[in-house]
Amino acid sequence: GSAVGSRKFALRLAQLVAPMPPKRSTSPSPSRAKRAPPADDAAFWRSIKLYGVTVTAVAGVVALVFANAPSVDHPACADFDSLASLWRKLSSRRADDIAALYRCTAVYQQANELFVAGAFFVAYTFLKTFAIPVAFTLGILGGSTFPLWQSQLLTGVGEALGSSLCYLLSAAIAAPVLQKLAPAKLAMLRERAAQEREHMLLFNFFLRLTPFAPNWFINVASPVCGIPLTPFFVGSLFGTQLSLLFLALTGATLREAGESNFELGDEFLRNGVYLGLTMGVLQLVPIGIIALQKRQKAAAGGRPKANGHARAQNGHAPRRSPRLKEA
Repeated sequence: GSAVGSRKFALRLAQLVAPMPPKRSTSPSPSRAKRAPPADDAAFWRSIKLYGVTVTAVAGVVALVFANAPSVDHPACADFDSLASLWRKLSSRRADDIAALYRCTAVYQQANELFVAGAFFVAYTFLKTFAIPVAFTLGILGGSTFPLWQSQLLTGVGEALGSSLCYLLSAAIAAPVLQKLAPAKLAMLRERAAQEREHMLLFNFFLRLTPFAPNWFINVASPVCGIPLTPFFVGSLFGTQLSLLFLALTGATLREAGESNFELGDEFLRNGVYLGLTMGVLQLVPIGIIALQKRQKAAAGGRPKANGHARAQNGHAPRRSPRLKEA
């Protein structure tokens, strides 16, 4: 017995004293590390390439549509002899460039009214799909070219449709880009979306009304933060109507006063400040409703359940859990 015990003790001691086998390194060799970029960088550049390919393909289709548009021989459209010149005007916020767009569009509309409306809607949806921020120029142009109801319809539906297409595109490729370029903003929006998971529609109205978050970032970041598509679409359709109305009314002054008297001066800036203040107040409405619903839910969840007490008041004895009979 003592020999067996001594042998066991010797084996235990040998296991403790024996050196541990070296762990296999999972890090790549220096030569491989130099050749292959980090995983985050690889995903980032893959997303950028996919975005570029998609933009190029869709832009080619849009360019083909505009290239086959009916021709109009008028001096007002002399500056728009190519898509590059059209893009320079669209991406500008100068009053004279917007007035030049209006002059050519008004002439074109007299001969091809249906094509102008369709081309405007296609251009608006395309630019929103790829998060290109030109809603300012197109909103004013829509208000100057179309009646107010038609401008609101074209820009509102274009906003909702283009933002939803941007949402779907972003869900496929945008996560690595946002993680690399805007990690803090993405984390903040993701945390807030998780907190308001039960109030997604109101939360999306808040996102569209707040002047502190640009619409293009909301479109790109929403699917990455787990915001569902349905409340996102509804919020995009109705939550942007106030800002689109402001741009349409600004465009209406261009149509009424004429391009010679149109300017984006002090009055426009003052109205823009009023719009920002109005949207800042309106954003408190969905936030207030969310806070009220949370307070009501907390109050309902904190009420004590007095089932036994209520049964006793009604003359019934509270139920007792049955006991097993002792053997």
